[in-house]
Amino acid sequence: GSRCCSSETISFHYVEAMETYALFQLLSIGTEEMNRLSDTELGTIVMNKWPERKDLGYYAHPLPIQTDKFWKDTLAVIRKISFSGGSKLKLQMCNAHN
Repeated sequence: GSRCCSSETISFHYVEAMETYALFQLLSIGTEEMNRLSDTELGTIVMNKWPERKDLGYYAHPLPIQTDKFWKDTLAVIRKISFSGGSKLKLQMCNAHN
């Protein structure tokens, strides 16, 4: 559910390369822009960034269907772990990867 992750999340276990890249891109959106996006807009971005089933790693799962009860939780978690609070550590991680 949406309470699963800290707003200060810095790592994910059992997340492989394609999912890591997608999460990095989503988390890089930033808090201000994230707050301006509607669920529909954010959902479109998530769907475009997340790897297709054939590209998912061994531990990965495809995204929930947008009408599924878990879809809103997925969006809530992405909003929660984006650059909320301006985490310096997250910013340093992103700068190190650029």
